[in-house]
Amino acid sequence: MSYQSELVAMPNGLNLDEVRLKFLEGLALARLRKSILYTGAATLAGDVDLALADCTTTAFTLTLPAAPVDGDHYEFMKLDPTANVLTIARNGKTINGATADKTIATQFGTLRLTWSAAANTWASR
Repeated sequence: MSYQSELVAMPNGLNLDEVRLKFLEGLALARLRKSILYTGAATLAGDVDLALADCTTTAFTLTLPAAPVDGDHYEFMKLDPTANVLTIARNGKTINGATADKTIATQFGTLRLTWSAAANTWASR
């Protein structure tokens, strides 16, 4: 039984139940963001999207994964106002084709990186 209203035009001639199913299939494919607060050095795992860094006590390094998968993305944010710097280490890869690590020195400074297998580099966005 369909609950489709005459006032609702469904895309591609689908009925309301089919639209609900497509929506749920899309949710299953959606990548939910996972954030972790770091207070010291660590190597990121593939399930972290947002790396929040509190460098209040000391400067430290977060290292990107050694074997990224195409489309992997990470966002880094330094939360504290101290002069301690957050370093993002490349782990043998490049960032925008360069062989230098990235740093964030300001409070609420951010860096977004996505792995591009075709370009074989972390691309900032």
